[in-house]
Amino acid sequence: MAAWPEDESFNSIVIRDLIHDYVHVLYPEERDIIQTAFFQRLRRINQHALAAYTYPALTVSRFEHSLGVMHLADQILLSVFLRDPGPTAKAPQACDQREDGEGQYSQFRKMCDEFIRECGNQFSAIDGHSYNPNDREQREEIKEQVRRTLRLFSLLHDIGHVMFSHAGEAGLEEHATELLSDSEEETYREFGAYHEYLTKYLIERQPDIRRALGEYEPLVLAILDASENQPESVFFTLRKIVDSDVDADRGDYILRDGSQVGNEFGRYDIQRIIDNMIVYNHGAGFWILPTENSLSVLERFLSERYNLYKWVYNHHHVRFSSAAVGALLSVLLSNEIAWPEEVEEYLERNLAVLRLSPEDTPLFPDSRDYFLDTGYIVDDYWMFTIFREIYRLLHPEVDEDSDSKIRFTVRLLEYVLFRRNVGTSLWKHDTDFVRFGRDYVYPALRESARRLEGSSGPYQAEKEYVGASYQPAVGNVMVDMVPEGNVLIKEIQERLNTELLEIDSYSNFSLLLVPFDFTIFDTNDPGILVEEADGSIEHPSIDKASPLLRAIAYAHFWDAHYYAYLICLSDDEKPGQEIQNFVMRRIAEVGIQLVQEALNIETVKDFEDAIEEWQEQARE
Repeated sequence: MAAWPEDESFNSIVIRDLIHDYVHVLYPEERDIIQTAFFQRLRRINQHALAAYTYPALTVSRFEHSLGVMHLADQILLSVFLRDPGPTAKAPQACDQREDGEGQYSQFRKMCDEFIRECGNQFSAIDGHSYNPNDREQREEIKEQVRRTLRLFSLLHDIGHVMFSHAGEAGLEEHATELLSDSEEETYREFGAYHEYLTKYLIERQPDIRRALGEYEPLVLAILDASENQPESVFFTLRKIVDSDVDADRGDYILRDGSQVGNEFGRYDIQRIIDNMIVYNHGAGFWILPTENSLSVLERFLSERYNLYKWVYNHHHVRFSSAAVGALLSVLLSNEIAWPEEVEEYLERNLAVLRLSPEDTPLFPDSRDYFLDTGYIVDDYWMFTIFREIYRLLHPEVDEDSDSKIRFTVRLLEYVLFRRNVGTSLWKHDTDFVRFGRDYVYPALRESARRLEGSSGPYQAEKEYVGASYQPAVGNVMVDMVPEGNVLIKEIQERLNTELLEIDSYSNFSLLLVPFDFTIFDTNDPGILVEEADGSIEHPSIDKASPLLRAIAYAHFWDAHYYAYLICLSDDEKPGQEIQNFVMRRIAEVGIQLVQEALNIETVKDFEDAIEEWQEQARE
C-alpha cells in the first residue's frame, strides 16, 4: 500500500463525514485546493438544486460530495495496490505457464504489476521523472504519484459546477456556445457537459487552483482529457475510477443521497465492492473493476441507483423544480424579452458574470480575468439574491396585458422563491403515463397511419404495436424513436405555447415539457466486473451474469421519459380537465407529426419499420 506523507511538518486534516466517518486530507495540495474560494463555494451549491422542496432533508452540497469521491477513489486505488507483487528480477511472463494462479504471481498480481509499470512509463512522459519499477523505492514513488494525482482529480471533478448544479447548467447550456471560437466550441462538444468544460477551464486558468496543484496540474489534466479514444492510456483507467458504471462518484452519491431521503434508499455494502476491486488488462488497456465475488452487492448497488432515479431524482415534482430553475436562467439570459427598464439595467449589471456575449464574456476568453477573480460568487445563495430582486422589480409591473414570457417568469420566480404551486402536472405516475400513451399517443399514431394509407382502414401495425409487451412505453415514442428526442420535445413545447396564446380561453396557460432519461448501466459494456475461470480472467456482460440486473436495465425503458406541466399565468385560475385533455391530445398529435418529419416517414411500411427498429433497440 502506498505510504502516507512522511513530511512531519504537515499534519493531515481529518474531516468527520456523515457517510464515511472520517475523510483524511493527506497532502498539502489537497489542503490548498480546499482553501481556495472556488472550492469553498461548493458548500453553497446544492447537488440537487431545489429537490429539498420535495425531500426536505436532501441538502447535499457539492463540497461534501467532492470530499467523499476523493475518499472512495483513494480506497479503490489502494485496494488495487494491495495486490502489488513488488519488484522482482523474474519476468512477469514466467507465470503465463501457470494456469492455477499460484506461484510468484497470481493473475491479479500480474496485472497489477503490468499496470504499475505502465503508469511509470506514461507518468514519466508528462512529469519528466525517471521511474524504475524494478527498484523498490522508485516503485513506491510511482504508486505515490498515481495516488496523489487521482486524489486531486477526484477532489476537483465537480469544481466547474455552477449554481443549482445540473439544473443551473441546463439553463446556461443554451447560451454556452454563442461566443466560443471554433476550437473552444469543439472542446466544449468533446466534454458534452457545461460543468466539465468549466472544470478544465478553471484548472488551466484559475490562479489559486493552479498554484495549489503545482507540478500535478498536467497530470490532473491528463486524467480529465482522457477519453474512450485512448483505451491504452492509464489516465483513462484512472478517470474510470471516478466516471464509469461502478465508480467513486456514484458510490458516494448513492449512499449520501439515500441517507438523506430515507433509510429505504441507497443502502449497500460499499466496502465489499472496494475490497474486490482489481486491475484488469483487456488487451487495449486497463480497467479497474470489481470481481464476481461482489456480484450480489453490485446487484444491490445498481438496483439502489435505479430506485433513487425512479423515486427521487425523477420524481415529478423534483423534475419540475429543476426545470423551473433552468427555464428561469435561460429566460434571464435571453435577449428576446423586452424587460422593464429597471429590470434590464439590473440584469445587465448583475448577470455580467453569466451573460454570454462577445462584448462582456467573463465566463470565456474575452473577459476571463473578471470571472477568474470573482467567479466564486456564482452559487445558489447569490442566484437566490438575484431572483429576489428581479421579483421585487417585476411583480408590480405585471398585469394581464403583460408579455406572456414575463408573466411566465414571474410565476416561476414565485415557485422558486416561495414554493408556490404554479404548475399542474399532466401525469405523475407510471400508470398516468400509460394512459397518456394509450388514450392520446396511440390514437394519434394510428390516425397518422390512416392518412398515409389514404383510407379509413385500420392501421396495419396496430396489433403488433400495442401488444401487451410494448404498450407501457407508447408515450415515450417522441423521445425514444427520434435521434435527439429532447430537441423534438422543445419544438413541441414551442408550437403548443404559440397555439395556446391564440385560443382565448387557454391563453392564460403556458406549457413546460421536461424531458429526461437515464441509463442504469451500459449492458453492452463488459467493463463492470470480471470472473475467474480455470486460472484465467474473463469479463462477462453484467446483465448476462445477473438476470436481476438485466431486468432493471430493461425496466427504465418503460418509465416515463418526460413530464408535462401547465403553468397558470395568473393567481385566480387553474387548468380544468378540458384544457388538460386538449393539451395532452395536442402533445401527441404534434409529436407524432414531428416524428414523421424527422424519420422521413411517407408510408405505413415506413412506420412499421421505424417501430420494429425501436422495439429491437428496446430488447437489446
